Order: sequence, then C-alpha cells, then structure tokens
Amino acid sequence: MPDKFNPIQKANAVLWYGICGNPKVVQRKFLVVYGRYEQHTEIPTEKEIKEWYRNFRHFGYVDPHDAEIHGEITGESMPIVENGHHSKFDDVVSHVLHKLNNWFLDGPQIRNFHPFHMELIGHNIEDLEERKSFAKNQLEHVHKWSHTLQSMWFTGEAKFYTNGCVESNNLIYTNQRKPDTQAYLPYKRTKHYKPSDEPHITIWAAMNADLLVGPFFLSGDLTPEIYKQTLEQFCAELHQITSGYDQPIFIHDDSKVHSYANVIKYLEKEFPHRWIGTGSSYATWPHQSPDLNPINFFLWGYIKSRVYKHPIDPDDLDELKKRIRTAFANVTKELLEDSVEDFKTSAEEWCFQQDSAPAHKANETQDWLSEHCPDFITREEWPPNSPDLNSLDYAMWSILEAKACAKPHKDVESLKCSLIKAWDEITVEMLEKLLIIFSSG
Repeated sequence: MPDKFNPIQKANAVLWYGICGNPKVVQRKFLVVYGRYEQHTEIPTEKEIKEWYRNFRHFGYVDPHDAEIHGEITGESMPIVENGHHSKFDDVVSHVLHKLNNWFLDGPQIRNFHPFHMELIGHNIEDLEERKSFAKNQLEHVHKWSHTLQSMWFTGEAKFYTNGCVESNNLIYTNQRKPDTQAYLPYKRTKHYKPSDEPHITIWAAMNADLLVGPFFLSGDLTPEIYKQTLEQFCAELHQITSGYDQPIFIHDDSKVHSYANVIKYLEKEFPHRWIGTGSSYATWPHQSPDLNPINFFLWGYIKSRVYKHPIDPDDLDELKKRIRTAFANVTKELLEDSVEDFKTSAEEWCFQQDSAPAHKANETQDWLSEHCPDFITREEWPPNSPDLNSLDYAMWSILEAKACAKPHKDVESLKCSLIKAWDEITVEMLEKLLIIFSSG
C-alpha cells in the first residue's frame, strides 16, 4: 500500500512541529500549503507528526524508509527497514532534510533551534530602550557606509565545561538536553544564575564576515590583565591579516572585565573612535544583549553542538581543548557571512504586513501606512489567495480558537472575554516560533 505522505511532506511537517511544538498548527499549515494543489487533502494525525518528529530527533531521519536519504545528506550509515521502500524526490527532499539538519545542528539559526537549553539573563525596560537606540544607530551606519558590516569584528569569551555546560556573559547553554515537549523553545530567560565550579576551559575568539580568529585558551578565569594581553595578541594577528587601508571596528559586550580603564585606554589607542563597548565614544554595547552578538547566538552554540556529541571525562581538559580546536576548524566562511548578516537582520526596523482584503487595499489605508510605517507590504506586492503567508491566518486564529472556544459560549460578550483572556496568554516566545514558521515556509 503506497504511503499517504511523501518524504518532503513529512520533512516539512517535522520542521514546522520542531519550531512551534503544536501539532494543530502543523495540520493547519499542512492544509494551507498542500491543499491548494488537491481538492481533498489528507492531513497527518497528531500521532503521525509526533512520531516523525521523534524519529528525526533520535535517529536522524523522518521515517525508516527515508534512512537512505539521510545517509546521503549526513554521510552517516543509518539502519533501513528490510525490504522497505521509499519514494525519493532527489534534490527537493535532500534540500528539506538538509534544512532540518541545519536547524538541529549548525548555522546561524542555532539560536532558534538548539538541542540544549539556552538561557538569557533577563533585562528590564531601560535595557530594551538601550537596545532600540543601539540598533537604530548601527543600522544608520550600515546603510550609510556599505562596508561597515564587513568591517565589524565581533569578539567574546566563554567557559566550556567538561560536563557540557557553556557560560558567557549573560548567556548560558546548559548541559541538559531539552525534552521533546520543549525542543521547539528558542531559549528561556532567567533572573539569576550561579556559575558552575566544575572543570572548565576559558576561551576567547573574534570573527567577522570572512575570518574567525581563535580560539585563544586563557589560563584561569578572565581578569583585566589577562584580557588586555589577549587583546594585544589579537591585534598582532589582526595587523597581519588586514591592510593599512582597512578600518576594522572592534566590538565587545558589557562584561565587567571589559570596562576597566586599562582596557578602554588600549582599545582607544588601537581602534580610535572605531570600537563598541563600555567607555567608547563611538557606541556602547546595550546591557543584557548577548543575543545581538554572533559570537553568542551562533559561534558558542555551534562549537558546543560539535564538542559534546560524545561525553568527556570530568577531568579530561586536554580532550576538551582538542575538540574545541577541531570544531573551530570546521567553521566555514558561509556560516560566518550568514551569522554577521543576522546581526543586521536582528536590528532591522519592522515592516507592516497585511493581505489583500478590500479595506486593506483602499487608497486611504495605503496612504496612511506609507506615512506612518517605516516599511509595509503594498497591495501590489501581496499575492492573491495566499493565507499561508500570514501567521495570523495559518496559526494564530487556530490557537485562539483552541483556547477560547474549548467550551460553548452563551453570548457574544462571554466569547469576547474568553478571546481577550486567550490573547493575553500568548507569550513572546510563542510569537517568535510562529514567525520562524513563516520564514521556513
């Protein structure tokens, strides 16, 4: 009996479920995407979606019949069901499965889908205003001088523990793998974190869109003196790989060790009015914002995913150091380019989106949006009959329906109250997941 769903449909279902964690949203997305081609489209059950998802997390393929495709993508030999069959769409299926592997392992999107818990130290309203101002100023520089993004050198330090934990300023990758029920969460916020006293190595690195410098292994914990020595070592290498015409922009975060007078004086000498951090006359790094730095949202997560594939003996720091070096050697220029471009994307201004409903297309509406929004999708740009391009249509309404309409309502007022309550329960993390689905479609 032929399979009801082809490999690319299964792979997309796993990708959507991995991002949002809600099988009902996956079913709705599935119907919108594939229902346009067939009048009577069968959708996978919640049990099927979860089973495909578990298969991919545990074995590397969506369905046992697709193991051969997984082997082609990863180079790993996976068990195949004897006398099994699979329908292969070659490049198309390979592309989707490769995309799935990237979501689980590599690439700049690692901050959105990482197999380990990622915790950010929570920020307050003042921090958010500071982030907004910083993003606006940096975007102005990037748009005014096209070479600015390529000139930026992002730097940072992190502690890698033998137990699998990674710590950096305001960011922690825990050593606990996420359970299936939480694997879709990009990260969680925490107010307090106590550093571990387990055996570890402290490393420092720098990267731009073309090059990765490091790792520099530091002896003991980071002090202002050791940090300044590290900067001197980096600048010596930087002079060798850049010309006298280059104008590099040095960037580090708001870590306390970065704010000492001798550090500030040295950076001003080496990068006069061309560095970002505490005490700079050019720009100050916003507090509690590790997610803006590619070193944090890409590099440390990537290195962790490579280093801890297999357990390390608690006291074997030499093995840990060896694995870190190997992981650094596997970082490609394409990954660096994408992650630096993500820095710009994370600071971009917003764009207003709406569909082609008659009221949305009215001249008065279009004129108002043009005047009040930094950017918006015009009536000419929005494709007709495309609800799958709107997160509200293919996901949000069904989530509200599930919450607000679980029980019948006696009148409209009761329904309205229930909808308001359901809307207030929607979290920022949930919105992030829905937007990720939009970008993956």
